Amino acid sequence: MIQEANRYFTTADHLAYVTYPVVKEIKLTLTIAQNLYNAMTKVIDAIILYERYYKRISPVPDEFETKLDVLKNCLRRYNINQNYIRTYRELKMILKSHANSPVEFVKNNKLIICSDSYTEINTLDIERLKKYVIDVRNFIEETRKIR
Repeated sequence: MIQEANRYFTTADHLAYVTYPVVKEIKLTLTIAQNLYNAMTKVIDAIILYERYYKRISPVPDEFETKLDVLKNCLRRYNINQNYIRTYRELKMILKSHANSPVEFVKNNKLIICSDSYTEINTLDIERLKKYVIDVRNFIEETRKIR
């Protein structure tokens, strides 16, 4: 799982810092977000599996909120920053809004994702994603210290 997480993260990092500056295609931001989300999912699954292996937690349903509740307790146990959960939620929200969005367009180097009734509008740009890349990198590094 950790190898898969590293592969997803490496892909996202390369796309954000090498490919995007050359190509300048704003649609790459969705691919970067998806890879970051996948990397975090794999790391979270690895943490939960590790905790299950040592019988510190009971079986966890595969529901998003339940996993996050269990993860909060695990992160607290290992003294890892809780802000990574916010990053994970934001990435999930972006990808979910994109999947459900009938309208998306590019304006001022930002991808604008709109809901059916235009009540929810999400924006995604490379600077926001670079912050997520840093967060995910730090999350992976902190979780490597778990023993």
